[in-house]
Amino acid sequence: MGSYIFYAVLAGVAWGVGGFFEKAGLQALKLPPIAGITIRTVIALLILGTLSIPAWKSIENPGNIKAWVMIAVGGGIIAGSLGMWSFYSSLS
Repeated sequence: MGSYIFYAVLAGVAWGVGGFFEKAGLQALKLPPIAGITIRTVIALLILGTLSIPAWKSIENPGNIKAWVMIAVGGGIIAGSLGMWSFYSSLS
């Protein structure tokens, strides 16, 4: 099995199992969806921020503003914020 298949299956399992516990926790605490997004994002930032430290040294063109904007808009605003907000809003 190719490593890409392994990681795709692992992502699906992680999102499925993690989502189950996350939704159960939100419902048990009666937290609104936006609070769940905030908790998820803060924890992910701490873990991924720490793990990504070596990767920041490999940036080839840090002055490429267009690339930074594409990452911010595509990953941060559209997928990260709007996508998660839509997903969590479907819970209420």
